[in-house]
Amino acid sequence: MIDSNASAPLSEESQGASQAVQSQWQKCLQKIQQEVSEQTYHTWFLPIIPVTYVDDTLILRMPSRFFMEWVESHYGSLLRTTVHEIFGRKARLEYLVAPKKVEMPFIATEEHTDPDETAVASKKTEAGLEPAFTLESFCVDEKNELAFRAAEFVASHTTRVKFNPLIIHGDVGTGKSHLLHAIGNQVQSRRPRSRVVLWNAEKFLHEYVAALQSGNINELKQHLTSVDVFLLDDLQYLSNKQRSQEGLLYILLELAKKHRQIVLTANTPPGNLELFNSRFIAFLQKGLIVDLDYPNVETRREIVHRALQQ
Repeated sequence: MIDSNASAPLSEESQGASQAVQSQWQKCLQKIQQEVSEQTYHTWFLPIIPVTYVDDTLILRMPSRFFMEWVESHYGSLLRTTVHEIFGRKARLEYLVAPKKVEMPFIATEEHTDPDETAVASKKTEAGLEPAFTLESFCVDEKNELAFRAAEFVASHTTRVKFNPLIIHGDVGTGKSHLLHAIGNQVQSRRPRSRVVLWNAEKFLHEYVAALQSGNINELKQHLTSVDVFLLDDLQYLSNKQRSQEGLLYILLELAKKHRQIVLTANTPPGNLELFNSRFIAFLQKGLIVDLDYPNVETRREIVHRALQQ
């Protein structure tokens, strides 16, 4: 049950980062401040920003992936214990990596008068691609070659979609996100005017909640169903988010009808995703499903070598 001192769980229609959630998070910070040094508190906890509290899940925004991994490895236990005390025993933690406040990208500005200029500006803000993650920079070996070839194929055939959706699954650190960004970069390199969007599931959840609350849900759906390539990372984070799953499934079905390429990543095969809509799973299993395994020792050395060169 939710702790009596905690606010009631917010529904998916509720506003993200509400005043109640902010207040509860401040209580968490007060407790944490008593457990760590002042420097640790200011360095590793003050930069964390609560996004929303949905389905017994507190989503926290972290300024970078390195920051998130450090906090999780060094202070994860303290963070979870504190959140349980303040938000209740059922409360879970999920992280959203975003260096700055996530805006509603589907709300167009009217200041641009040149349509081409507007398209280019929109592409830069909504694609969310990491330029360093390319097909050329991906280290291929026998354990990941199938996934790489599948990514290479869909990136080169966006006008003749054959494998839809493409599902890439594997453990943390196997290269799922790298391939996802690489597909987007390859598409924009070959077809610069293509509309590519790369989101992670945490961002989708945040945007979907905010759109429901603000009454912009139709605009969000129209925005995402109009892209040429839709890339979504870490699908497993939508586990038990039934309404968000329904919204995402609608978007994916519309994209598939239009023969627009869809690529999703997850930490497990679609059939093993827990607490997912059965229709959603059935849709995923109609696509091409490839797995990524940890590379062999020689490939790992090559990855380190390339990272040092960069």
